[in-house]
Parts: sequence; C-alpha cells; structure tokens
Amino acid sequence: GEFEYFESAMGLGQKPMFSGVLPLHTGYAVALYGGKCVLLSLRRSKERIIFEDVLRSLNAGASPSQRMFFAEELKLSSEEYQLLECHATEFAALGFDTEYCGDDTISVIGRPAILDQSIALDELMYELLHGIECGKMPIDEERQRLAELMAQRGSAGYGHNLQTAECEELLNTLFKCDDYSFTPSGAPIMAEITHDELRTKHARK
Repeated sequence: GEFEYFESAMGLGQKPMFSGVLPLHTGYAVALYGGKCVLLSLRRSKERIIFEDVLRSLNAGASPSQRMFFAEELKLSSEEYQLLECHATEFAALGFDTEYCGDDTISVIGRPAILDQSIALDELMYELLHGIECGKMPIDEERQRLAELMAQRGSAGYGHNLQTAECEELLNTLFKCDDYSFTPSGAPIMAEITHDELRTKHARK
C-alpha cells in the first residue's frame, strides 16, 4: 500500500505530540502521532531542523561560529573569490569566520558551529558558493538556498544507530519547527503505517 503523507497544517486544534518512539537503527524510527503509527526519516528530520535554524540565523544576521585550532587555507577561483567577497555578510551570518588573503585565497579560522566538525570545510564552502553563483537571486531566495544547502550537507548520513533518547530529543526539536512534515525541497518526513497495511503483512498467503 501507499503511505499517507501528512500535511503541515493540523487544523485549529493543538498539534499532537510524538510518543512511543522506537529507533530502527536504519535511519528511521517508528512513533505514535495523533493516534496514528508513523514512520519517520531521521535524516530528513535533521535536515528540516538545520534548515530552520540556519534560516533564522541568516535573518537575524548572526550564527554561532566554532573557532578552529588551525586555520584552513582555501584556494578559490577568481569568480568564487569575488562572489564570496560580495556575500561576506551572509557567509559571516552562517558562521564562517574568514580572512581574505588575496591571490584568490582565503583563510578560514571559524566554521559554522551548527554543523558537525567532520564535514569537509572546502566541499561545504564550494557547494555554497556554486549554489548562489549567479549572484542575482533576491536576498530572501538566496538565504533560502544557502540554508537548504547547509541543511542537506549537515544531515547527510545522519540517523543510523541512534538510541531511543537521541531519537526522542530529535523529534522533540522537530516538533518545534514551523513545518515538521516536509523537508525544504518538499520530501515527506513522516508517513502513516495504516491498519490495512499491517493486516496485509500478517495475512495468510
């Protein structure tokens, strides 16, 4: 059977809470939600959380930066270097603390604290720059794009082997998001497991 995807708007009443969370250790979890049994993608949950956190920081003009023990030098193309200079305010708001060294080289001394430190800094920086490389997006659209790219990179591979308490914490945070049903690109975060599907799984052949 096909899953029934939830809409973001839950009517005028108070939205239900997640309960009975059970991690499947495959990047998914099962939970009860509004009297329904739902399957949740933990990676997509993390993507939505990061997206809203980054977008909020961009609109506020500041995001926490993690000071690096050793500065990392990155060699950019002339176009990338100029683009970064033009969008220095936005990248600073993302949590990048950079120094412009000339000759298309930058020194990164602080990186976004919201993202895991294992994420390759050069790949992240290049991906963000090429995501806005036209340089002609309206500011709101540009911020949305930067937040979406940060969320995609920050959630890649997330959710495997999480313990129950970690899943509960993640879903409690997701619950506070403006939209906790879909990722920024529109992919569903959770889907209902219906009674008909469960009966079908246990039906005699």
